[in-house]
Amino acid sequence: MEKNVAVSIGIIATCCGLLVSATVTPAGAQGRNVIAQFSQEQQQQLAEWITRAEQGDVGSQFLLGLLLESWQASATTDETREWLAVEAADWFRRAAEQGYRGAQERLGAAYFAGRGVTQDFTEAVQWFRQAAEQGHAQAQLVLGSIYRAGRGAPQDYSEAMLWYRRAAEQNNADAQEQLGQMYLNGEGIPQDYVSAHMWFNLAASRVNRG
Repeated sequence: MEKNVAVSIGIIATCCGLLVSATVTPAGAQGRNVIAQFSQEQQQQLAEWITRAEQGDVGSQFLLGLLLESWQASATTDETREWLAVEAADWFRRAAEQGYRGAQERLGAAYFAGRGVTQDFTEAVQWFRQAAEQGHAQAQLVLGSIYRAGRGAPQDYSEAMLWYRRAAEQNNADAQEQLGQMYLNGEGIPQDYVSAHMWFNLAASRVNRG
């Protein structure tokens, strides 16, 4: 295990009352402050995630990554924010390599944004595609946008339409909206106002239903 991962586990576990660490890094102090706001029940749940994540439980690895990722918004320094991003990406990778589609989507997002890893569009598309092929609607939406804009991969309207449609058929309102726009503008296909209207209506109905 890499040193930074071991340190992160020690910090989180310490906050959960699992062990005592003599080393307090700036990121560790930030972690303590966040966890101190949790209820005892939440802290116990976190402790269970750590144990299970270390044992290779893919769901716990993913949840731990999400937790670390969520802390970034409240980080008070760039150093802490970057540390949290690196840790989150590491746990997402562990789960992604076991085929967990949610982790594959988050790892793709990390690579696309250069958050916790070196920015790499090719790597991002690879992880988004793995998640999308497993039916992850958000990954399908993002992959459609990547191909539509030609950012991160060569522009390909057929691929964009394919992935937007797959997400739209799972009732993803954003994908339905983008699919409607492609029909309306005739992007890679003949303009089709009827289909555009249909997808816009479906998207609006999803939004109105919340």
